[in-house]
Amino acid sequence: MAAKSQQFGTDLLKLILNATALDMIAEDNSVDGVTQFYLALHTADPGVGGSQASSETNYVGYARQSVARTSAAIAVTNANPPIARLVADAIFPDIGAGSSSQTLTFWSLGLAASGAGEILYRGPISPTLPIAAGQSGPILAAGTNITET
Repeated sequence: MAAKSQQFGTDLLKLILNATALDMIAEDNSVDGVTQFYLALHTADPGVGGSQASSETNYVGYARQSVARTSAAIAVTNANPPIARLVADAIFPDIGAGSSSQTLTFWSLGLAASGAGEILYRGPISPTLPIAAGQSGPILAAGTNITET
């Protein structure tokens, strides 16, 4: 199996998450490309073949949260392996009356504001987030990592 170099992994994250051109390989496509992504919360791992709707929480009032496709929203670090981090907390809507208690265990970053959108990256929520009706909305903390391996 061939592996990416650390720099190429960093450049790839910047291309995908920040719309930064990858010299001599890909343009940033900032004119017609995606300008924001959507964070979803899940009660189980949506899996490598899943969509943003796979095991997605369904509490009353829930909505995916948008994240700009910029370095101001997602910071990329040339580490080994390359890492991207949310710059600010992603605050989800409050949990409405009539919602069942759930435990949020995974997040995903995808292309759709709703429905079965494609997942670009996913990861575990640690510690997990137990939720119940009447609580403030869950928060996916700044610093949540996306790793390019």
